Amino acid sequence: MMKVPEVIHIREKILKTPKRISMFIDLHGHSKKRNVFAYGCHDTKRPFASREFPYLLSKINKNNFQFKECRFTTPTPKLKKYS
Repeated sequence: MMKVPEVIHIREKILKTPKRISMFIDLHGHSKKRNVFAYGCHDTKRPFASREFPYLLSKINKNNFQFKECRFTTPTPKLKKYS
């Protein structure tokens, strides 16, 4: 499991939530990327599950949300950094 305080805290909150969580959205910005984009996980059992919502956003707001800028994998160096 990743040893990032934010991830640990969110995981604890999710595990304590009595209701089923349908979606978790991480909103943040970067100084080097323009427009709005999303990061998501890749689920091998349901590969399109994390892509559906960002795709719909890109269709609703083409000028500000860029689906082509979304990423659904974690680069290997980041995985090693937090493991």
